[in-house]
Amino acid sequence: MSKRQDRSILRVSCLTLAFVMVGATAARAEGAPRPEAPISSAIAQAAREAAFTIPAWAVDRADRRPAVLPALYGTYAALQGLDIYSTRRALSAGATEANPLLRSGGTARALAIKGAAGAATIFFAERAWKKNRAGAIVLMAALNGATAAIVARNAHNVRR
Repeated sequence: MSKRQDRSILRVSCLTLAFVMVGATAARAEGAPRPEAPISSAIAQAAREAAFTIPAWAVDRADRRPAVLPALYGTYAALQGLDIYSTRRALSAGATEANPLLRSGGTARALAIKGAAGAATIFFAERAWKKNRAGAIVLMAALNGATAAIVARNAHNVRR
């Protein structure tokens, strides 16, 4: 609990105790029991006045990720795998690698580079999602489209 909530609870407790004691003392002084209604209404009013309210704009809401974003992440990962597979098939059919980072080295190097680049892409898309939800979705959709075009080009080179 926050200090402000603790103070509110303490204030309500003290007011409740004070009203009970005043009501009991007054009842003992008169000799006849007094009805409980004035004390109850005073306690309820004190509780309403001391209640801690948070404005709706200040309440932290759980950020719900749109269902399309994890789907785009999965599609991106699958397309990266297809890119490696289709590139290897295109290279065996006589095509040349256009990416200078992947020209030398084998499949292990390609997997490492693609894995690191894919993880970085998803990391930055997550950061973008926290600031601009629609922008993150558009970013991932564009990257999926670009990767799909690369895979299609590799498949075209295999058929040549």
